[in-house]
Amino acid sequence: DLESPDSLVRLDWQNTWDEEDGHKARTRLRGKLHMPRISKRLNLLFSEEDGDKLGADERKENNDLVGVQYSLGELNRSRVDLTLDVGTWDVRPGIRYRNQGPISQQMGYRYTQQLEYKDEEGFYSTAEVNLDRVLDETSLLRWSNRLIYGEETEGQEWQTQLSLDQRQRPLHKKHQFVIGYFGSIQGVTEPDYIQNYRIGMVFRRQVYRPFLFAELE
Repeated sequence: DLESPDSLVRLDWQNTWDEEDGHKARTRLRGKLHMPRISKRLNLLFSEEDGDKLGADERKENNDLVGVQYSLGELNRSRVDLTLDVGTWDVRPGIRYRNQGPISQQMGYRYTQQLEYKDEEGFYSTAEVNLDRVLDETSLLRWSNRLIYGEETEGQEWQTQLSLDQRQRPLHKKHQFVIGYFGSIQGVTEPDYIQNYRIGMVFRRQVYRPFLFAELE
């Protein structure tokens, strides 16, 4: 979402249930507003998300922040942005580097590195690498990896995920329907142990209007 040339805003109504916490419901606004009248390099951000998070549990854990992104420049496959996120009791200045492009006709990569400062946690760094492979006209395989290291982290906090998304209807048809399958492992290095294993499915359906979607994970 952050790399799209135009403004893009999403309103999510999310309902979650699990065995420990029971049922929760929340509404949130996320996306990006381009502000060319102020500066062609400046964007207003909602909910601190770039569109490449690893699952619904990632979105659930994020704080609802409002921020600004200022582009320092873009060259070939690389781009550098200054960021400033503001929450109710939190201010997070940072800098973000992105490099993405094709590896072959069927494969592509995306690497991002972000350095931020949080009021209660100090400095921390987040690195993410996505490798995408197109299997056919309707299937995309993605291997996602994330590494977080900071003053208050348990060593290096890492997560790796393999996902497969399959479009079930031709692209020119209305009411697009996608089924996704994923498995992930999450852990830390101090002490060295696995925090969690996850496997699951995602059903995403376009309903009624082109801009309206329903998703079940």
